[in-house]
Amino acid sequence: MADAQLTQTQLAERCGVDAKTVARWITNDGRLPHPGHRWAAAEALGVDESMLWPDGIRRNVKTGPDREIVATYPYRSACPKSVWRNLITDASENLIFAGFTNYFLWLELSNLGAVLRRKQDHTRRAEQT
Repeated sequence: MADAQLTQTQLAERCGVDAKTVARWITNDGRLPHPGHRWAAAEALGVDESMLWPDGIRRNVKTGPDREIVATYPYRSACPKSVWRNLITDASENLIFAGFTNYFLWLELSNLGAVLRRKQDHTRRAEQT
């Protein structure tokens, strides 16, 4: 704040919060402001958000069991058929089969053609309504 030549009150005005809120940001290390307030403060002070709240970045990076990569398999045949079946069945917008080795789906999932036809029919009906 000294480098930006701003008081707590001036920073609060630029961020759209009360001066007491800014005081809490400064005195409470564990307090993480809402993203919009963090961005506004960083912009007002002319610094990167991670410099002000390094824990904010760490909290937003998924490290637990709900991260995007749920499981890995050393080779395609180690992946259970149920994974492929669920991915296809649960798809709600697009199914893109790219590459030269996706032929295994037709071999592994005996009713794949019927499933794809049902999904196509369902999509067409939804578009007509």
